[in-house]
Amino acid sequence: MRVVVDAETLETTIRRVAGCLAIRGRNLVRPEQPLGAKAVRNADLPAHRYGISAHRWPLIDVAVAYGMTLSHAHHSIADMITRAAQFEFEIAVLDSIVGTGAADLSLTTAVADRRMHGRFGSSLSMERAAAFASEILSRRIASADARMAMPCISIPK
Repeated sequence: MRVVVDAETLETTIRRVAGCLAIRGRNLVRPEQPLGAKAVRNADLPAHRYGISAHRWPLIDVAVAYGMTLSHAHHSIADMITRAAQFEFEIAVLDSIVGTGAADLSLTTAVADRRMHGRFGSSLSMERAAAFASEILSRRIASADARMAMPCISIPK
């Protein structure tokens, strides 16, 4: 299923993609319908993974706040990462970021530039953006250093 995500920042994009994955795309038909409490929780978990959660706590604290075990939180995130393969996300702001990296500009230098930093959003780091692009979209942000990658959740094939 093709999903066009129109957002000014990658941070906003991650929130929208997480919401879509949390309810298996049901909000694509009626986007004006608010997410239920369970969907909000499920969307907050991958958002937390990529550094833009409403909570700045360790995942165990987020899980406990939602009445979940850490294992259940990890399983929910892994399920949503797996579910992402069912969608084809079209994200212009990510294309712009990838294009900047492909233009042989050091992404670290590009992020320091105000215009590029504005594409990420106020709290999203380059490392977390690279993890989102890799895990959810199977895309690589050029020049993102592999040493800065986040630990992966193992997902059964």
